[in-house]
Order: sequence, then structure tokens, then C-alpha cells
Amino acid sequence: AESAGDPHGFFFGGVTMRFLVAFVIATALPLLSLAQNIPPPWPQIPLPSCPAIIQPRDQAQRSWKHGEAEQNDFWAAVKTKDDREGAKLLSSFTEKYPDSDYQEPALFGEWTAYVILADVGGQARVAEAMLKLPKAEAMIRAAGFVTLSSVMSPHVRPDDPEKGRKLADLDKWVRCGAEASAAEVKPANMTDDAFKKRRQYEENILDRTAGFVAYMRQDYTLADAKLEAARNFNSQDASTYLLLAVN
Repeated sequence: AESAGDPHGFFFGGVTMRFLVAFVIATALPLLSLAQNIPPPWPQIPLPSCPAIIQPRDQAQRSWKHGEAEQNDFWAAVKTKDDREGAKLLSSFTEKYPDSDYQEPALFGEWTAYVILADVGGQARVAEAMLKLPKAEAMIRAAGFVTLSSVMSPHVRPDDPEKGRKLADLDKWVRCGAEASAAEVKPANMTDDAFKKRRQYEENILDRTAGFVAYMRQDYTLADAKLEAARNFNSQDASTYLLLAVN
């Protein structure tokens, strides 16, 4: 895909294993974020309704609006072998070219790098940027909502004075994340099995978060049902078992 000049395929299809590794790591993010003990700033995303989802776009529907400089900056970022440096370069790209047709692939690449690095603060920042895009494909929306659900939920404590507002946000992220996940289209370069597994990881995290919210609201029956559903999607997720035990 890269040699054909198709970064859309390169990110959304050609890096299947890297993408799946990222989602496997994502299931452990609540434990990682608690270990860091410093919660990322709570995202400020007004959501009167779930954000718009557009159909996947191919290379013919994208252009380098800023010519060769934009194209060179993009490929210099994605070809970098160091994840930290790649994330930095992709962040610079999105800031330098805010109207680029390649904002989605750039944000997706930056998000993937931060997941591999287990940098929950970086993931939360990129997820918030993903969700503030005026238009985006279902895969981008799903990655944003799943990430925020996983990264931010462990930092809502019973004595949090803003607990009600934060639980309401988590509710919206779970609902909109499920809507985006259901609307995803399998990339051409991704196998059916890989696509199915990624969807299962997404649903695991969304159900786990819904279970956590129900537990915090003392609806233990609903919490149990949601957490059991999460376990069925991913039986290797330690965070789900921890919440089940607590509930």
C-alpha cells in the first residue's frame, strides 16, 4: 500500500498485526493507567449526539492539498521506526496541515504509536482529537470512543465530586462507540479473522466500561450482565475479572 501511495490502506489494512497488538494492549490500559497514578485531563467533548460517520474513502478521493511538502512530511512520519518519534512527527503533521485529507490516517498512526508505548496520556489526547474531527470514518470514531472508555474510566472514584458528570460522559462514549463499531467496514487488506478479533476487543472494552458505570451507580445486576458480556468477548482481560470480583 505504501508503494502505491495509499496511506489509507497502509494504516487501515496493511498493518493488521500491529493494529491487533495495539488493541490487545488496550484491554490492559485500566491497570496501566492506575499504575501511573496520574490521570490524564478529562476530555471536553460536547456530544449532543454521536458525531457524524462517513463512508471509507479510497486514494482517489484524497489529495495532497499542500503538494509535495505535505506528502513528504507525511511519509517521513510513517516511515520512522521509532514509535515515540513517529508520534511526534505525526502530531506535527496534523498541526501543520489541519485541512489535510490525511488527518484521519495521521491521527490513527499517532494513536497506534501511543498504544504500543503504553502512553495513556498520549492516547487520550489523540482520541479526543479524533472525536473532534468534523467528519471521520467509523474506524476512527470507534478507536476514539473505545480508547477514552478504557483510559478514563479507572480514574472515576466513588468520592469524585464530578462523578455524575464523568459517568454520564462514559455512558455517551460507550453508546457512540458501539454505534461506530457496528458501522465499521472491513479494510480490503485485513482478513476476516483479524477484523472479527478487533471488533471483539472493542466490544469487550465497551461492555466492561458499561459494567463499571453500572457498578458505580450501584446497579449490581446490570453491572454483572455487562461484565459477563465483556468476558465473553475477551476471556483474557484481567480488568474485566477484577471488576467482576469487586461487583
